[in-house]
Amino acid sequence: MSNVTVQWSVEHARLGAQPPFGANLTRLTSAPVISDNIYGEQPRCTPDGQRIAFRRHLPGQPSTLWIADFERNRVGLIEGISDNAPTAKYSGLLHHTRVSSTGTRLCRLDLATLDEEELCDFTDVPPLVATCVSFDGAHCFGMRKQGPHQFDLLRVDVSDGSWESIYADPDICNPHLQTCPATGDLLVQHNRGCEFDDDGNVLRLVGDQGATLFVIDADGGNYRQIPVGTPYSDWPATGHECWVGKTGWVAYTEARPAATAVEAGNFVAARPGDDKAVPLQTGYYFNHISVSSCGRFYIGDANNLPGIPLVVGAVGTGRCVILCYSETTPASPQWIHTHPYFTTDNRAVIFNSDRSGVPQIYRLEIPAGLLEGLDTPAGVG
Repeated sequence: MSNVTVQWSVEHARLGAQPPFGANLTRLTSAPVISDNIYGEQPRCTPDGQRIAFRRHLPGQPSTLWIADFERNRVGLIEGISDNAPTAKYSGLLHHTRVSSTGTRLCRLDLATLDEEELCDFTDVPPLVATCVSFDGAHCFGMRKQGPHQFDLLRVDVSDGSWESIYADPDICNPHLQTCPATGDLLVQHNRGCEFDDDGNVLRLVGDQGATLFVIDADGGNYRQIPVGTPYSDWPATGHECWVGKTGWVAYTEARPAATAVEAGNFVAARPGDDKAVPLQTGYYFNHISVSSCGRFYIGDANNLPGIPLVVGAVGTGRCVILCYSETTPASPQWIHTHPYFTTDNRAVIFNSDRSGVPQIYRLEIPAGLLEGLDTPAGVG
């Protein structure tokens, strides 16, 4: 066990109360560099909600991993760790590799204590992307690419670095792997019809059939479909999905036209193997969504409204309110997308915005009692 080195600095700016509920907003980052928190579906947040990890980069430059400490109002560069540090969401435990003359080691960093533990020899594990970690900490999962339409999922035992291929599919080029907190099942995004040239460059990330989702167990078996995309539903998955706490449900958004999304709802939930999804909310066109650690609340960005407001709601009641306006630009670069999520304690929301002109990360304090009010039929909303 050792302690990592962090280069701390102060960048926060208090922006004050935001309409319509007076939630206090703080810009956590201010340096003229891209700061982003991709993705909100798997928050890299400590259990006490006081620290998060995020990444920084400039186009053409390697990304770096940073930490934001809310209690001391500071941010810091974590030395020697790349931005590719998967976690079991809300655990605050980041997994990463360190390379030396003797090989590659898998390590685990605790964001709360900054202690780093060496787990196993990772030298013989193939390069992996879209990695995730099981909630019991026993396994790491990731996608291996061996050529165009040659993709499989690997499971690595973190006790000794042994690995095996558990599932293969020519169209899982962008799998967004996520493990279920309750069952350990693996949620997989299926980009049907993706196309590549002979050099492996992406020509189409997803084909006309659209993306869908499915679930397998930790051994790669027990395939269960999520009812999104043809022939299961009329519209494909947007690529933004997450597990709903420990309920075993999956929440996701569908790529409907904005008008029908507002009327019928494009933010839905289903259990693996269900024939049909259940709408969680109507009245908005949601893109990026996330569900709280407890599974009771959700947040999404309403792309059909000016200012791209962040909407919070209760899963059980469907009651929701606009919490604030992100004021980000509705355009294609990933780092200006909101990617919102709750901190573990449900006291704040983290999101991205380029409202200052540069993509930065923001923390919005949720007014006391607001979420609880949404969770009761006669409450707020």
